[in-house]
Amino acid sequence: MKEVKKTLEGYRWANIEVERMEKRRRRLAKQEDQREVDSVRGSMKEYPYIERVVKIEGDRRAVVAEMEYQIDQAIERGLRAKKEAEAIIDQADDPREREILRSRFIDCLSWEEVGERNFVDKRQAQRIVQRFIEKKKQN
Repeated sequence: MKEVKKTLEGYRWANIEVERMEKRRRRLAKQEDQREVDSVRGSMKEYPYIERVVKIEGDRRAVVAEMEYQIDQAIERGLRAKKEAEAIIDQADDPREREILRSRFIDCLSWEEVGERNFVDKRQAQRIVQRFIEKKKQN
């Protein structure tokens, strides 16, 4: 029961994760061609009293590529989690049951809103979801 419920409840956060990762990917794309420039002050061991400034330059392509890879992996995990939750909901036989499950877990509505949208009392909506989860646990 917990595994099914956890998967269904995870839909919302998987969706949020995918949206945020896509935004991060777009921000990274803007930074890819930027060059990093820095300078360091110091002296050599042999000439300790002669201060020098060394300029360091580099591009961000390698760092951005690694970050994009990590973002793509996170998006892929999020999409898989969303598909798992949708597949569980699609297994419901009754269309009203499916709609109540979608209202609660995909649309992230409160129990009051779920009941109102689906023309049932909030307690009835909770019982329908609980029965579905218990039925899935037995299978």
